Amino acid sequence: GVYGCRSNSSCILKSVNLKLSLKSVGFIQSSLSFTGFPMKKRALTCNSLQNPVKIEFDDVIKGVLIKRYKRFLADVSISDESNQNNNTIVTAHTPNPGRMTGYADPNTPVVLTKSNNPNRKLKYTWQVAYESNESELIGVGVNTQNANALIEQLLKINGLPGFEDYTRVQREVSNVYKKDPRSRVDFMITNEENLSALVEVKSVTMKGSKDGITIFPDCVSKRARNHILSLAESGNQSMKSILVFCVQRSDAKVVIPAWEIDVEFCTALQNAVESNLIQVFAYQAIPSDHSILLTHEIPFFVQEHQAMEYLNNTISKRPKV
Repeated sequence: GVYGCRSNSSCILKSVNLKLSLKSVGFIQSSLSFTGFPMKKRALTCNSLQNPVKIEFDDVIKGVLIKRYKRFLADVSISDESNQNNNTIVTAHTPNPGRMTGYADPNTPVVLTKSNNPNRKLKYTWQVAYESNESELIGVGVNTQNANALIEQLLKINGLPGFEDYTRVQREVSNVYKKDPRSRVDFMITNEENLSALVEVKSVTMKGSKDGITIFPDCVSKRARNHILSLAESGNQSMKSILVFCVQRSDAKVVIPAWEIDVEFCTALQNAVESNLIQVFAYQAIPSDHSILLTHEIPFFVQEHQAMEYLNNTISKRPKV
């Protein structure tokens, strides 16, 4: 089944045999607030989920990265379809504008999908990379479009805590930001009382300085900063504003802003969160060879020391084996 809740530790969406159900889970106030909002004592009953929050990959091909170049292109060595003993080099579309630090090095194991669309210039799309971390490989979701697709599914099954009654989901809505009317919001959700909330989705793939910590953005992003400013302005009006981090890393435990990379974005986000203008959610998505599955909610912290305190407390409370 699938269990969903908003808590101070994690909110787990467990997929078992692709059949989903729900449980009610309560949480209490803590000195740590991973959204930046003061948490009140409350119990939350989650709506039943009818479908797993999952993307299946069709026509999967494994390979080894030779190089990534021009941001959106990658050369990959794959087995020759006509002769498995020989390798051939293909060029794959790389739907990721970021630096892809740590998982775009030569010889990185990768997963591609192949399209049969004759109108496509590039038949292959880079979906997953496996980042080397000493003795293990960490699955990283390369395709940023998958983050929006996963969160769209979550919204359509009314899975966002506190917004279960927002049943109408619109994507790529324009003319909603007063600061930049031409800019489109990823999603606008609306309830039966015609109250709306704006939802921006950010794909997180970069590892932080400590194990378990992920950071966003992975490069200076004026666009991401403008999204935060626009959300904050809307949150100061009648609409609610939501930022969802979709963390496409199998080793993720928490998310924090990347202060050492983009101070302006981080400052804008901190100001918006501390002013209660934006509500932040973070979900982990587990990439694999054949799919990517939204598994559970993970904490978001504004500062790294808060994340470290949380991780240290979590580790210290684990039962000894």
